[in-house]
Formats: sequence, structure tokens, C-alpha cells
Amino acid sequence: MTLEQKIAQKMMVAFRYWCDDSQPDCTTPMTEINPTIQEIISQDNIGGVILFANNLANTEQVTTLTWQLQQAVAQQERVGLFIGIDQEGGNVVRLPRTQATNFPGNMALAAATQANPTRLDLAYRQGQIQADEVHAVGFNVNFAPVVDVQSNPLNPVINVRAYSDDPTRVSALASQVAKGMANRNVIATFKHFPGHGDTQSDSHFGLPVVSRSAAEAYQIDLAPYQQAIRQGDAPDMIMSAHIQYPALDASLVTSSKTGESMITPATLSRKIIHEVLRQQLGYRGIVITDALDMQGISSFFQEQDAVIKAFQAGVDIALMPTEVRTSAQRQKLTDLIAGVAKAVRNGDLAEQEITESVERIMLTKLKRNLINQRGQGDLTSALRHATTTLGNSANKAVEQAITDASITLLKNEQSNAAPLLPMSAAEFGKTYLLTPWQEQYNGLSTALAAEGITVTGSTLAQSRWDSIKKSIEQSDTLVMATLSTGISPVEKDGVPILPKLAPQLARAEFNGNSGSLVFNSSETPPHPLARQARLTTNEEAQLTYNALRYARSLGKQTIALSLRAPYDAINYDDVSDVIIASYNYFGFENGWRSLTLPTITEIMLGKKAPQGKLPVNVYQLDEQGQLGNIRYPRGFGLSY
Repeated sequence: MTLEQKIAQKMMVAFRYWCDDSQPDCTTPMTEINPTIQEIISQDNIGGVILFANNLANTEQVTTLTWQLQQAVAQQERVGLFIGIDQEGGNVVRLPRTQATNFPGNMALAAATQANPTRLDLAYRQGQIQADEVHAVGFNVNFAPVVDVQSNPLNPVINVRAYSDDPTRVSALASQVAKGMANRNVIATFKHFPGHGDTQSDSHFGLPVVSRSAAEAYQIDLAPYQQAIRQGDAPDMIMSAHIQYPALDASLVTSSKTGESMITPATLSRKIIHEVLRQQLGYRGIVITDALDMQGISSFFQEQDAVIKAFQAGVDIALMPTEVRTSAQRQKLTDLIAGVAKAVRNGDLAEQEITESVERIMLTKLKRNLINQRGQGDLTSALRHATTTLGNSANKAVEQAITDASITLLKNEQSNAAPLLPMSAAEFGKTYLLTPWQEQYNGLSTALAAEGITVTGSTLAQSRWDSIKKSIEQSDTLVMATLSTGISPVEKDGVPILPKLAPQLARAEFNGNSGSLVFNSSETPPHPLARQARLTTNEEAQLTYNALRYARSLGKQTIALSLRAPYDAINYDDVSDVIIASYNYFGFENGWRSLTLPTITEIMLGKKAPQGKLPVNVYQLDEQGQLGNIRYPRGFGLSY
């Protein structure tokens, strides 16, 4: 291989949108290959492609697109492309939700197995099914599972994407999921090294700092990696984090965009990638960056400089190193490869390390049988296999089993100390329902109505306080759903709670144009709740509290559903008869996008018993925003 060919193997590119040269900023999804993309793959010899939900319309189209990508590999190449996807489960999936199996997420899986940690077979089986489904439509790399230890309740980006705040549980579950994927010949990816679990900002929008000590880093964040490597369960890939971690590397680097001196981000840190991960922990697999277009890197470093620095740090693959979305931009990738090659020839990059890195890539491709598929196989057979694999009854049965076992009942006590659940349809009476998104209202109202319950309501953003009060007065039961990443500031009896946290929590969690690996345009709140019309986290929390308090003052039955992170349960302790945590918030929109809301309904009606146990500690917070006493401990969960 030439030097340029080696460097190209170290590039994994996104073709998220494809535009006419006259409109380079369009957001038209790339859903079929075109001559320019074919040329980039066959002539530049790139190592891989990542696809997003924008690129994936339905099973047939996805399978055809990945087939086309592999067919574009040059005839003389021995290996095929890495084709990657973020199919974590829960709130991060890319395959169409109404067609694929949608596991409720990492924290839900942990809740389902918390009471019986020996039930790791559920994690292994989930990994197998996730791999079966992504592989059926042409993917060979899954950027999952997340192994960040969720140790900060205010973490806006990891949160329910993490399994637990217990490193041992994180390691055990992640290893089993990864082994299940490997069993199906799909490459799993631990992320985000060295640990994104204790941040209060999102690296898609900035550069978070982790303030742990070195001892805490090894005890908490690095522990899942260290345990997996020592036990021989290390995955084929590990993804780096765009974070600053001074306890692991406090060295300074100069921003090629701003000229400022800054602590070296982990993705660009040789000490973190080479010395800690490779030398100290003994990792021998592939290291890939998180997306280099994320603001944690792109706000500070020019594209070529970021790639060179990542390779100097010991990274094997640069993910999304530049954007090509028009034919006129085709040369950008070729120029980037040439620029990196020049850095090698100038002595800024060691060619021996480039060669060793490419050897890791090639050996992994051969290990997973990723040989050049040009002219091989049969698309018709591939389509038939894909349509019979995605969301089949056996896979959905495992999804249902995990969902059933995950739903966690945190409170079931009326003001008279009697339990409220389970309830019959007659006991529900007239039910008023408020949810953050329309699809949640659609899902819960459909499931409740199917049980003979009369339901009225709307989304929070569509509701005025006067109409909410009137509807509560006319109802017997109020059901409120929340969608917070953590506890939000609310006023109780006119007294602001956690005022110092408000600026951190008021920012919307969703941004469809961020280049994020977490969210993309199809995963923002669906119409009619466009982002500009959505209430802020604080507004939703305050409105939810006020509604529950008013309903309880009238003697109504009150139920709070925490659909995302369980941390906000403490907001509603004193105004709710029932608090349920589900760790998953998808509902019904042109089909069921999750089994969570129907399952919650069955549990409330007593058709199923709640089984889930908290996989994290839920703390009280004081007015300074500091963690106080544990209100709901890890392992807590009621049943009947």
C-alpha cells in the first residue's frame, strides 16, 4: 500500500446530506449512492462510511444503499468498507423505529437486571439481536455500547445512555452486549474513552472538562475498560471522547483556530490514548475518534490539524474528518489525505505508527470477514434476509421481556398512605394526560383508551394554565409525563429550588444541526412541537409540578411518569401519589416506536407487576445544587 492508501484506510466519512453545487448548505438526505461518492470510495480508497438516520428511510432502501457502498470498493482492494451506525438502543438509534427492534436503552437494561445481576443473558441476547439487525441491512460496525459511568445526575449528553453509576455493573453489561455483537460478527465499540460520565456540558456543543482526581479516574471512569481488557472481553473498537481530563493529561496544546493555549482534549492526547489506553491498560484493538465535526474539536482545530494531532496521539481512525456534500467538494477528502501524507514525509507523523495502525485495521476487517464484496453475493437475497430479520417476532419478544423487567415503580402512596396502583379502568375514571411530545400523548392515550379509559389532554407546549386547571377540575386522575435529563429547578410554594442550576439546565437538549452522533433532525421533537415551540426543561418541570400540586389539592389521583432520567422524580415526591421511571420516552407516530408506554399502561392496570430496580442513586439536591442525601438508592423499586 502507498502512504496515501494507508492514510485513506484511517478515514471514516459521513455522507449525511447531498446537495446541488449551487446549494451546498441544503439538508437533503443522501439515500442512494451517486458517481461522486463512488469515486471517493474507489479512487481515494477510504476505510469506512458512517450512516445516520437521515440516510436510512426503510429496510429496503438501507440494504440497497449499504450494498451500493460496498460495490463501489475498487476491484483490486482486498478488504471492504467499515460501514458504521449508532444503534445503542433507547434514545440513540438510527434504523427506522417502526421497522426495527427498539430496545429501551442502556439504563433500562440495567434496571431490568439490577435485582438479579446474573441475568446477563439478557444483555448478551440484546447484543446479538442488535448485531443481527444492523448486519442484515449491511452494517458491520456498531458504535455501541456506551460504557461511561453515569456519576453526574446533571450530565446532559450521556445520562440514560449509560447503564449505571456503578462501574462494575457498567463493565458487566457492556461486555456482554459487546460479546453478543461479536458472536454475530459485528464490531462493537466501547465509548467514550476515558469517560464522559461526569460532565455537565455536551461535547457536541463545547469542550467539557472532567475534574476528577487521577485516583477517581482509575476507580470510576477507566474501570469498565480496565476490567474488560483484563478479562479478555475488550471490544474490537474503542471511541475517544472530546473532553479535557487534566488528571490524566494536563499538557497544553495551541488551538489552530483561535491561537489560544488549552488543555489537550483526550482525542488528541498521546498520554491518554497511547500511554494510558495502549500501554497501561494494554488495549490492542482499534481506537476511533468521536465525530471530528463536533464542536468540542471543530471549534478549536482546523480539519487537517485535528486529524494529524489525533494520529499523533495514537488514534487509528478519524471519524468524520471533513464534510463532503456536493460534487464540487469532492476534492476536500483527497486534499486532506495529501496533507496528512505530507506531515508524515515531513517527520511530524511516524510512518511506522501509521503502518502499525493500518495493520490493526486490516486484521480486524479480516477477522470479521470484511473482504471486498464487489461483484459478490445477491442483493435480492440480502433484501429478503433483511425484511425477515428486522423487528421479527422473536426479536420483539426479547425487547418486550427487557421492557417488562425495566419499568421501575418509585412511589405508590396516596396522602392517606394507601397504595394507588394497581387501578382498574373504572378507578382511573376521567383521566387528564399531559406529555412533552405529541408521540408520547398519542402512545399513552391510545394505550389507556384501549383499556376503556376516557382520556383527554395534550402536550405541555400546547396547554395554557387556565385550561389545565379547568381540565384537572373535571377529571378524576392526572397523568403527567416528564422528559428531563435530571432534576430541574422548580418553585415549591413560591420558593425557587436549585436556582444556581437554572442556567445549566435551561438549554434545550436537542439540536438537529449539531453534527451530533446522539441526535439528528429526525429525532428532534416531531411536529407540531417544533424546537422553537418547545418549552424549556425548566418550564416543563415547573408546569408539571404546578399541575400535580393543584390536582392533589383537589383530591385527584396523581401519577408522574419520568420517561427519561429518573433523577427528576424528587421534584414531584410531595405532589404525586405514584412515580414511575421508564428510562425511555418514545411513543406512537405512524406506528409504535417503543414498547415502553403500552407496558407502563399494563403495569398501572395491574396486568403486569413492576419489576425494575434503580441502576443509579437518585439524590436530593440542596439549594446550591450539591448532591445531598440519597432519596431513592440504587436497587430500589416497588412492586405488587
